[in-house]
Amino acid sequence: MMKQCNRCGRVKDISGYYKNKASKDGYSDVCIECTSALAKQKRAAKKAYLNALSADARKDADFRRHYGITLAAYENMLAAQGDKCAICGRSPDEFKRAFAVDHDHKTGIVRGILCPDCNRGLGGFHDNPELLRRAADFLEKIKPT
Repeated sequence: MMKQCNRCGRVKDISGYYKNKASKDGYSDVCIECTSALAKQKRAAKKAYLNALSADARKDADFRRHYGITLAAYENMLAAQGDKCAICGRSPDEFKRAFAVDHDHKTGIVRGILCPDCNRGLGGFHDNPELLRRAADFLEKIKPT
């Protein structure tokens, strides 16, 4: 079976089209070649856009997309914590990596700003307070005298 691409106008074998259940014939109206070229153009345009942004604008966009907060909100939260990790109290100067926005993965609610170590620690315990308590109990039991 042959089909004409709505983008390039070439007639190609149906194997040159992605399947699409919503279409009358069950295949996309645009050939795989054109679909790939369009996707490549979109990726290049997005990369050019992101490269044109300042580092702060990129951070702001990332914070908005991932956590629903602005860069200014992040900086205000960190300042409210005394410019230190909300758990261990260490400062960002002690780390090569930036501090993380800690959030509840189920609700998306932002809880605070954490150093990389504390953020990984909470993640390792799956944000489960009971596991953290058991870990603390374990450490206290094996304390050398």
